[in-house]
Amino acid sequence: MVGLPKSSRHCTSPVDKNRAAIVITNNKIDAVFIKQLSNPDSVLIELKYNTRFFAGSMYFDITKELERELDKIEEILEFTKGNGLFFAVDSHSRWTTWHDSQTNKRGKILEEYIISINLTYHERRKRADYL
Repeated sequence: MVGLPKSSRHCTSPVDKNRAAIVITNNKIDAVFIKQLSNPDSVLIELKYNTRFFAGSMYFDITKELERELDKIEEILEFTKGNGLFFAVDSHSRWTTWHDSQTNKRGKILEEYIISINLTYHERRKRADYL
């Protein structure tokens, strides 16, 4: 991957045109790629570093029904049940709770889903927020 240190490890589907990936820059972290729940738009890994937990990266294609993506989340939640799980998702959704100026249909569906399964979410801040 361009721009990353050669010592970093990346997890992606072996298929071309990946839109989801996880990059590990700490060589002390053990990572296992969960192939059966990964594809070009979804990556799941098990991490071990003082504790065991899972990390997922997902890309929700704006041309696909959001419900299909939520089904994938359900599969991952079932697989990781009882363990820590962290997701990073590009959802192509707009939601005022995420400090957007409007909520679209996808945002409303995602909002209701997150609330219904009691997930905790954190938004990605704009680059300017870190400067």
